[in-house]
Amino acid sequence: MKILFDAYWWHDGPPSGRMVVQELIQEWASSFPEDSLIALVREGKPVTGMPEQVELVSTKLRPHAIATRKLKSIARKHGVNSVISQNFAVNTSNSAVFVHDVLFQSNPEYFTPLERAYLAVISKRLPDATHVFTSSVSESERIRKYNPHVTSIQPVGLGVGTGLQEVIAEPPVAARALSHFVLTVGRLNVRKNLNKVFTALITSQKVSPSFPLLVVGEADGKAHVLDPAVQHLIDNGTIRFLGSVSNAELRWLYEHSSLLIFASLDEGFGLPPLEALHFGCPIAVSDIPVFRELYEDAANFFDPTDSVSIGRAIDSSAGSDVGSSSLRIAAHNSWARTVLEMRNAIERKYINVR
Repeated sequence: MKILFDAYWWHDGPPSGRMVVQELIQEWASSFPEDSLIALVREGKPVTGMPEQVELVSTKLRPHAIATRKLKSIARKHGVNSVISQNFAVNTSNSAVFVHDVLFQSNPEYFTPLERAYLAVISKRLPDATHVFTSSVSESERIRKYNPHVTSIQPVGLGVGTGLQEVIAEPPVAARALSHFVLTVGRLNVRKNLNKVFTALITSQKVSPSFPLLVVGEADGKAHVLDPAVQHLIDNGTIRFLGSVSNAELRWLYEHSSLLIFASLDEGFGLPPLEALHFGCPIAVSDIPVFRELYEDAANFFDPTDSVSIGRAIDSSAGSDVGSSSLRIAAHNSWARTVLEMRNAIERKYINVR
C-alpha cells in the first residue's frame, strides 16, 4: 500500500504528539517495508531520524489545522491508498485520523478560550475520516459520546518511545546526590493537578528535603496558581523543579525513582505511568477510567481531588515492588501492535473498495 502521513509535528510541537508521529512512521517503515510511505513536513525545518525510504513533501502552511488541508491534494497527486493525519481529519477516500483526545469537549475548563477555539476544528472535521483511531477504550468512548455522528472509532494503544528505550541512562545534575526521591512527569497545567500533589506533601510522612518530589515538565496551557502553603516545601527543597529533561535523564529518573505519582484529572492515555512501569518504577495514579483500564492490577489508585488520599498513596507506595502484572502491561503496549491494528483496519477498507 501507499500511505501518506501527516508529519507536521515531526520537528517540534506537543511532546506526546511529536512522539506519536515519529513512532508511527518509524515502526510502519520497519514492520511493513513493502509499503510506499510519504510524509508531509514543514518547509525549512531539518528532518532528522526519518526512515530513508520515506518520501518527503513540504508545506509552508501554518498552523497545523491549515497545513493538513494540503494532504488532500498530495494524496490525489501521488495516488495514495490512505492518508493518516493527526487530530485534524482529511476528506479523502479511506482516510484515517489519530485523535489524541477530545478533553476540550468534555472539560473545556482545562483550556484557554484561544485553545478551545482552535481545538474545536478537530471535532468539526471528524466526519471527514473513514477511520478514527485513538489510544484507549476510554478515549474512544469519550469521542463517541461527544461526537455521536462519528461511527468508526478504534482504540489502538500506544507504546514507550524507542528513543527512551534505547538511550543510555544519565542522571540529571539536580538528582545525582539523591538516594531516594518521588517523581512526577508531565506538562505543568491545571489538568495535571500538581497543586493537589504539592498540598498532599504538607502532611506526608515520607517525602522531605532528603526524599524530595522531583517535578519534570514545562509550563503549558492553562496553569494552576500555586497554593502559598506549598512555598515552604519549595524553599526547603522538598519540591524540586527540573524543567524539561533529555531522554537519557528521564530514563535514569524512572530507573531510580521510588515512585511515580501521576495525579492528572483526566487523560486520553497518559504515557508516564506506562514508561515508569517499563523501567521498573512503581506507580500511584488518579482513579479515573483510563487508568483503571490500563493499570488496574499494577497501580495504587487515589482520588485526585483529595490531598489526603494522594498523600496516603505516596506514603504507602514509595519503594514498593513492581509485580509481574506491571511487566505484562508494559509488554502488551507496543508501537508494533499499534501500527499493526491501524494498518489492518486501513487494508480491510482498501480491499473492500477495490
